[in-house]
This record gives sequence, C-alpha cells and structure tokens, in this order.
Amino acid sequence: MKASDGLDAPAVVAMGTRRMWFVYALAAVLVLGHLVNAASEREHWPFGPYLMFSQLNPGNATSLLRMKGVTDELVPQEILLSKDPAYFAPMPVYHIRLCFDRALALWSTGKPQPLRTLCREYLDRYEARRVAGLHNGPPLRGLRLYRYEWTLEPTAANAATPDHVTLIYDSLQSQPTEDAHAAR
Repeated sequence: MKASDGLDAPAVVAMGTRRMWFVYALAAVLVLGHLVNAASEREHWPFGPYLMFSQLNPGNATSLLRMKGVTDELVPQEILLSKDPAYFAPMPVYHIRLCFDRALALWSTGKPQPLRTLCREYLDRYEARRVAGLHNGPPLRGLRLYRYEWTLEPTAANAATPDHVTLIYDSLQSQPTEDAHAAR
C-alpha cells in the first residue's frame, strides 16, 4: 500500500519455532508413512500403494469376483449383491470386492477365519440395513463368492457372458467347494 493512504503495511512475523517443528514433524510422518507402506507392500490409509491400480494384466483375459446372497426362503435363490449399491452403502462395491479378494487369498493358504468373519459381518450389516428400511433386498442366510472369467474381445461382445463361472466359496458350507480347489 502507499504511504499516502494512511494505512501501514502489516508487519511480517516469522513463524514460531513450535509451529515450524510441528510442520517438520507432520511432513516427516507423511513421508515415513509412505516409505513404510511402499517397503512393506501393505495399505494403511492414507499412505497406501493404491493396489487397485498397481497390477498390469499382460494377457487378454480378466476375472472378477462377484458376490451373491442366498435368500432365506424354502427354496433359496441367489441375488447379485452388486446390482444395488444400497445393500452395503456407503462402501463402494469395488472396495468390498478387494476385501473379499484379500480374505480369499488368506483362505486359500489355510487361514479360513478372516473370510468367515468377513461373510458374517457383511450379512449382519446387510440385515441391519434391510431392517432399518435402507434397502428392499430379501433376507439372506448366506453368501456365495464366484469368480467370473472372460477372454477379452476387441469389441467387448462377450462382456455380458463370461467364459467361466466358478463357485469359490459358499458360506453355508463348512468345507471349500470342489470347484474352489481348481480355482486356487
């Protein structure tokens, strides 16, 4: 500002020592957090390596995990749980698939408890949301996890029809399915 305005320019005050050390500590935590996660290949928000984008599919095939709920009826039916995001809002379907993919990886190495726990928690949350009127899905008594596999076509003509569908896990059975052993 001009001196003729009668206003003085505000005085410049140096940042205090405590504030400066706080900024340095915050920057160190962020940098070290990213380095630890990069070295351990684990994901702890917000430092994660963002695994969903870290794998390249070199071939012309892809697969997708799909979850189906088993209704609690005399003749049980399956419903595709990704068709209505309200079933497990506010969690995006992709995040839920990643959680189940990780639990399936542990299950295939002989550690079934994380997958059983995840299925139970999913069903409990689904039912709590249903009872609260947050979605119109039917009551469920179990989950089935399927692996859908496609050979990619340039025109995506086969997008709606996978080449193979394999039952990977059925929460209503205490033992793995026959097809699951072949899919590991």
